[in-house]
Amino acid sequence: MDIYTAIANECGVSKDRDDIKLDFMLFLNGSVQNYVHTFFHAHLPNLTEILTKGKGAEKGMAWFGQRVESEIMAQEVPRQLMQTVDAPSSVNQSALSLTSRGNPDDEVLYIPMHDGWLGIERNEQRIASVVRSEFHRRLGYWVGITKTKLATGEESLLAKRPPQTTTT
Repeated sequence: MDIYTAIANECGVSKDRDDIKLDFMLFLNGSVQNYVHTFFHAHLPNLTEILTKGKGAEKGMAWFGQRVESEIMAQEVPRQLMQTVDAPSSVNQSALSLTSRGNPDDEVLYIPMHDGWLGIERNEQRIASVVRSEFHRRLGYWVGITKTKLATGEESLLAKRPPQTTTT
């Protein structure tokens, strides 16, 4: 089930999928308080508050979401990973490769992508922990993370999203 179907089912909407997508965009990028807003407010109140009151309201959710994701994946994760080793062996604009002095097992390869990263399997929990913590710190929600093996395309759960709790 996709997000549009979930929203329509819960809100009792019988529009076709294209109309639901349009209503979704009106909320996310125009802060229209429609049934999509009601759904988001019920399930993601912290995010809805950010989107309707902060910079998200000014520039739209697409801008806000891409900005937060970019800051986390391209700036914050590398910064935090660099703090865990003695000195970076190489850092450039497209990849971060860190090696702790004298211990190749501590090496971390991190290449940020659009909505994830490329790396070495032995580093995945270390990186996922930083990603999850930073999303939680900024948005108040824990994210789930899946991984896809490049050789096979097989997907698996890397970091489970715990049940959300809401704050009133």
